[in-house]
Amino acid sequence: MAIVTYVSPFETFRGRSTGPLGSGGVVTYPIGSANYARAFVDPDNPESAHQILIRAYLTQAAQGFSALSSANADAWRAAAVGIIRKNTAGQDYELSGANLYSLINLYRLMDGQALTATPPALTAPGSITSITSVTKTGTDLVIVAAHTLAATDFTFVRVTAPLSGSARLARPNDYRTFTATFAASIVPYAATPQTYTLPEDVLSIIATDYVGVELLPLGPTYYPGVARRDPSMLVA
Repeated sequence: MAIVTYVSPFETFRGRSTGPLGSGGVVTYPIGSANYARAFVDPDNPESAHQILIRAYLTQAAQGFSALSSANADAWRAAAVGIIRKNTAGQDYELSGANLYSLINLYRLMDGQALTATPPALTAPGSITSITSVTKTGTDLVIVAAHTLAATDFTFVRVTAPLSGSARLARPNDYRTFTATFAASIVPYAATPQTYTLPEDVLSIIATDYVGVELLPLGPTYYPGVARRDPSMLVA
């Protein structure tokens, strides 16, 4: 059975057609002027402490933007003009002022900083050019990567839980913060190749596991760059 909602002006639709006994099926939805379909999967909702905290941060950021003065809100809107990002379908879209406010302030909150009411200089960070290795040393994960970061940049480090066999590749939503706090995973610059030695407090990873590794550059005002991912790395 398909449950469909037509969207004005009636050339797009959204809904879910279910499989046998109401399971599985296909989700249809519009993005811009195009229609998309994907297989329905149960959402990954582990209700972890980090996930709950991220939800609280997003709520705090949304409430923070709503509480801005008109002048400050307009400043964020002006700063966002021309900033292009890609959505999950690979389409380009321009950030809104609220998007940009949440983007910057989410990383600030994760790093233990207060919300900022005025848009900072949007200095783009350098890039991660390669991820060389990941090893388990005692209770630490040690990741080595080459980069073109500036001395004022940071790196936000995430990995996946152990993958089920070397043939499986990590998906973008598999990556997790594996330290006890988000701030511990936002690492200041060190010369390239940089060694990231972080306590593995949340996931259970051992040598011989395969994991995905993600390194996200952040500029000095927490403006993010482009994440570098290796979706299947052997832990030595």
